[in-house]
Amino acid sequence: MKANVSSARLPPELLSQIFILCLSNYPSPIKTDAPLNISTVCKEWRQISISTSQLWSHILLLINDKRQGRYAPLIETRISRSRECGFSFVFRWELCMARHSPGLRAMTDVLIKNCGTWRNVVITGPCDHQYFIRNLVSVIPAQTPDIQKIHIDADSSINGLFNAPLPHLKHLSMRVTVSISPGSSHLRLENLQSLSLQGADLTELLECLSRSPRLVTAKLQIIFHEGYSASQNKQIDLLRLKTLDIDVRVHGDDDMEAERNFSEILERLQVPALKSLFINLDYLRYGAKRSLSWEPLITLVSHSNATLQSLEIRGANLISTPQFLAAFPNIGHLGITADLLEYTWNHGLIYQSTSSLRRQSLLCPNLESLRVFCGDDADRALTAIRSVMGADADVEGSRPLCLIKPFQIHASVELPSHSTIQIVDEVDWITRHKHDLYADLVWD
Repeated sequence: MKANVSSARLPPELLSQIFILCLSNYPSPIKTDAPLNISTVCKEWRQISISTSQLWSHILLLINDKRQGRYAPLIETRISRSRECGFSFVFRWELCMARHSPGLRAMTDVLIKNCGTWRNVVITGPCDHQYFIRNLVSVIPAQTPDIQKIHIDADSSINGLFNAPLPHLKHLSMRVTVSISPGSSHLRLENLQSLSLQGADLTELLECLSRSPRLVTAKLQIIFHEGYSASQNKQIDLLRLKTLDIDVRVHGDDDMEAERNFSEILERLQVPALKSLFINLDYLRYGAKRSLSWEPLITLVSHSNATLQSLEIRGANLISTPQFLAAFPNIGHLGITADLLEYTWNHGLIYQSTSSLRRQSLLCPNLESLRVFCGDDADRALTAIRSVMGADADVEGSRPLCLIKPFQIHASVELPSHSTIQIVDEVDWITRHKHDLYADLVWD
């Protein structure tokens, strides 16, 4: 007697949705992975899977010595089945191969031939394979009108990337070593929501910002080279920007020039919707750590009339830290270098009085979480954490506070039974908030 398979009674539309839910984040073309395993169950399932475009619309291409030879026909098959969904791919090296590998060339040729179908694209590769990366990137944007997400990690310059409109582009992440040409003067990335740039020329980085009016998140590596001066002081309005992450690098010997340029750049930005600011002010000079001034940060927030709620700042030279924090009374989350946590003002971070007058004088009166940055000195960070705990033990009426311990600290931290502080491991904290506070700006 033939077995009665309950799934055979399900309508094809429902089976199609079930198949889609079986997909992993980045299905790779292995026999045991969906959608290949689904399409081999039976004739009916094969037909349903082939007609379900979403099953075939993205692929992870891990390039090594064994796989590249069979990728080209597989990509062609998937693209033909992806139809209205378009085609997305992650192009990543596992091992270096011969520069002119026939399999690799065939694969890139297929991708380029079908570049009009591209939607979400990740392209990474070592410096000795830039020929293939340049070929892939060369078709963006002129031949990729529907592309929505771009992540390019390359060790050579990328020129002409914005020489044509990208009306559907929402997420852009690039690491380059020379320059990114923003293209013609009329170009605007009208729908770009997130931007991550590393290694780009500073002038062109600012140009990209000025042409992205709908940015919500931006992660920028700002590199000051000796002799740099702003070519213009036009205001950059980022009226929807909520999260700004800046990593400062200083090349050259003129610290005063770097300070001046840093201040001028922040003065140009208008970010009235800014809620979260992450910034690294530290840089190395002849092996010694130095730090840019924090005053431009206060200017940035104040002249934009922004209400900052989260601040993480790495800087070893924040003079008058209490004055600095007093400028941000609405902060609910603070990340700060351990060296700056002084016992004399830790009381102001954790003490809570019923007096409204006293509450107004608190440092960060709305603070709920405090993240301690470790750097290279785990012992110093541990001392800082114990200092905060000591301040908590010294006073009555302490407010609840989540204290985030750096992952470099392996020693246990014991809290007294009456403490209002909660200790949370840094890795757990980031995992817990990876979809809000630490939403990844680099699409991958």
